[in-house]
Amino acid sequence: MYDAEVLEASAEYSRVHLDDMLSGNRHAPVVKARRVAAVSLRILGYSYPEIGSMLGRDHTTVMNLVNRAGDDMWEAAAEIVERARERTFVLRYQPQTTFADALQWQVINPRTGTTISLPPGLCEDLSAALIAGGMEE
Repeated sequence: MYDAEVLEASAEYSRVHLDDMLSGNRHAPVVKARRVAAVSLRILGYSYPEIGSMLGRDHTTVMNLVNRAGDDMWEAAAEIVERARERTFVLRYQPQTTFADALQWQVINPRTGTTISLPPGLCEDLSAALIAGGMEE
């Protein structure tokens, strides 16, 4: 759920472009960005093959990246994961019992559990956009 946020934050942390991080580039800052991304994704519970597919690398390469990460890299990765969790919100459709309340969407912050109900006009626009995009339940 946080994988895109983590990849972007890892690139920002190392001051490299995300495209470079996902390419075959082997310059030190790019490898550092890959390493912090791999460690961050491990913290989130992704497997080595899953991380490898996200980074365009073999799972053994990812294992090497993670195993060579120092304490400072693990601290940076933990911070990146925390930032990703803070910036990521979950959008949830909440079916209601009456027709007037039928279109009810909520935004949930998974870190704090805070729920915000969206106003009806925005709910209708969001529902229409999702249905048009083929993302019906």
